[in-house]
Amino acid sequence: MMLFLLCVGLTLVGAHKKVVCNIDKDNFNMPQISGKWHSVFLSSDDKEKIVQGGSMRIFVEDMDVLQNGSLYLKYHFKENDICSEFSMTCDSTDKSGCFEVEYDGHNAFCIVETNYCDYLIFHLHNEKEGEHYQTMELYSRKPNAPKRLKKKFEKECLKRGIPKENILDLTEGDRCAKDRSD
Repeated sequence: MMLFLLCVGLTLVGAHKKVVCNIDKDNFNMPQISGKWHSVFLSSDDKEKIVQGGSMRIFVEDMDVLQNGSLYLKYHFKENDICSEFSMTCDSTDKSGCFEVEYDGHNAFCIVETNYCDYLIFHLHNEKEGEHYQTMELYSRKPNAPKRLKKKFEKECLKRGIPKENILDLTEGDRCAKDRSD
């Protein structure tokens, strides 16, 4: 009987949900992207959008996948040397890992790749008053990312026509990190 109880106890202890850290490029397990993140790299084919004062120069803090499939994002931005917080809720689309939101125009964005535990790459298309541009973002669970992820991000940007000189390393500047609650 003691052996039976020991087996049941060990089974219950081992039955907790384990986060899988395999690379995923399709059919995303969306709840696994929920949690704290850090903006590490940012790029755009319109560099003015991502430099200091640009509308897309924002720093992620937290993501949460809502029950209806929408994505809640909490960001920080810096204006006049003051870090401020804002959030937005993005509507899910028919495609796994893709969302839409109105922010400085219409934005459609998708997860390019993630392993849930370490990093996530977003690709975004913006349309505002007939003008179009794209951005890419590399988020990390830690404040920095290893060189292999930086190379992966650079490759994804080049594949989409974003030149290397339009890739910004956000770890080298103020990301409003001191104001974060984590």
